[in-house]
Amino acid sequence: AAGEPSAPSAPDASHGPPTRRARVRLQGAPERFEAFRGEELPDEVRGVVLAADDGAPAAGVKVQLYLVPEDGGVPAVVGAAVRTGPDGRFRARVRLPATLALGPYRLVAASAGGPVWSAARSDAASADP
Repeated sequence: AAGEPSAPSAPDASHGPPTRRARVRLQGAPERFEAFRGEELPDEVRGVVLAADDGAPAAGVKVQLYLVPEDGGVPAVVGAAVRTGPDGRFRARVRLPATLALGPYRLVAASAGGPVWSAARSDAASADP
């Protein structure tokens, strides 16, 4: 439906195919946590975007955080998109939407594709070291 968020899955076609494959990892995020709608998570979300082949940092990559319902529903965008620093690391504060449906979710970081880096998600098989 129009206006519903979805996690990025492909690079921007206007740039042509990306030259490097990216891998996104969340760092220090608990496997399970309890949070309430409309509240900010108590801890900053941190992660890193690296090259899948050699682990080189992916600097300047846009990353968006999502809550993905475990029942397969529509992902919810949480927080503002951030960019990775020179070391490929990113940090974000997350406030849960007040209208978020009740239920279990997974926190997922998704990097946008572009001319250099492919799009990637922290919940993809390639996210493991």
